[in-house]
Amino acid sequence: MRTFYLFVIVSWFLFSVRMFAQESDIEVVSVLKSEISIPQYLQTLVINEIDCDTPGDDKLEFVELYDGGAGNTPLDNVCVVFYFVNSISKNVESCYSKILKGGKTNAEGYFLYANTSVEGCGISFGQAELRNGPNAVALYYWTESKAYEKNLPLLLDGLIDAVVYVSDRKKQAPDDMLQLLNVGQSQVNEASEGASDRFSLQRFPNGGGGVRNSSSFVAMVPTPGFANSLKSDVQLKSFEEEMFYSEQQIHYNLSEYKQLSVCNLMGHVLWQSMIIGKGVYGVSHLPKGWYVVVVNGKVFKFLR
Repeated sequence: MRTFYLFVIVSWFLFSVRMFAQESDIEVVSVLKSEISIPQYLQTLVINEIDCDTPGDDKLEFVELYDGGAGNTPLDNVCVVFYFVNSISKNVESCYSKILKGGKTNAEGYFLYANTSVEGCGISFGQAELRNGPNAVALYYWTESKAYEKNLPLLLDGLIDAVVYVSDRKKQAPDDMLQLLNVGQSQVNEASEGASDRFSLQRFPNGGGGVRNSSSFVAMVPTPGFANSLKSDVQLKSFEEEMFYSEQQIHYNLSEYKQLSVCNLMGHVLWQSMIIGKGVYGVSHLPKGWYVVVVNGKVFKFLR
C-alpha cells in the first residue's frame, strides 16, 4: 500500500511539472521566443534599398532585397514588417506586414517588394503603405502561416535585417525603434541630400555594411532591381573640414575612429580602412576620373 501511495505522489508531481512547463512555454511564445535559428541561406539577406517618398502620389515606393549575388534565393519564410509610431499610444507598433511566399531573388540576387508601378515588382504592397517616417522596415525568418498582425509591439526574435528611416531632417525615430539595429547604429534620412522624393536610401557600396547596420546607407537616385551606383546628377557633399582633397591626396584629420572607403563610381571598393587621427591617402596611382570617398555613410566626390 505504501508503494501505491508513493507511486501516486510521484505521478502527481511529474504531471504538475509537465503542466507547468507547458504553461510556461505557451506564455513565452505569446511574448517572444528565446531564440530562432535563422537558416544560413538567409543570414546575409539585406534590405539593400528603400524608397518611401516618391514624386506625386507615392506610386513608386519599394523595398529592394539583395542576397549578396547568390541569386534565386527562396523567400517563402521571409516576412516583411513595416513599423510606425502610434500617434495615440506613442508606442512603436507594426502597421503592415507580408510573407513573401512564392518570391525569390533573381539571377543577380535582387528582389523588389514594391508598388505595382515599379518595374520589376516581384510582390506588391499598396500605394503609400511605406510611410515617410520615422518608420522602420524589418525582415524576419518566419515559419508561421500568418503574417505578423497590425498594431503589435516591435519584435526582435527571428530578425534578419532592418532599416530605421525618416524623410525629414527635423524628425527623429524613438530609441525603442532603434532596437531593431545593432548597437551604435542610427536612423537614415532620405532627405539628407535634398528633396526626399528625388532620392532613395541605398547601401553603398552595393550590398555593403552588414545586416542591421545603417552606416553604409546614403541618399542617391533610385536604382530598383539594380546595383546601387552613383549617378552624375546626384548631389554630393563637398569635403568637410575633417577631410579634404588636394594635389592627388585625400587628407584626413579625424578625432574618432571612422571607416573610410575609396570607391569608383560603380561602387567597387578600391581601398578601405578604419582610421583615426591625421594622415593622407595618395590616389596618384588611380586612373584619371571621378571617385568617391565614403566615411561612415557620408559620401564625398573628387576628381582625380
